[in-house]
Amino acid sequence: MRLKDKAALITGGGGDIARGVTQKFLANGASVILFDCDKLLLKEAVREMAADDPQLRIVVGDVRRLEDLEHAAGICERECGKVDILVTCAGVATHQPIDELPLEG
Repeated sequence: MRLKDKAALITGGGGDIARGVTQKFLANGASVILFDCDKLLLKEAVREMAADDPQLRIVVGDVRRLEDLEHAAGICERECGKVDILVTCAGVATHQPIDELPLEG
């Protein structure tokens, strides 16, 4: 993988898929921001993977809130200089056509 010096923002960061992706990204030289609404799940993920890896950071927030997403992207840009990769692992259920969904969630 060509991930050296790339910055990734991963939503749903506390889940199993996000953890697997994070481990691969870190092993290949990427910086990773894990974003999830569950702080305890994020802390558990970090403990499980690489608690002392300076390339791994967490941000608590809700993908249904635009300001939380902007905050996470801003942290990624400030701390990593950019956002190269977005991995969306957060699951949110709704029963509306996508073009009718409000940005506010």
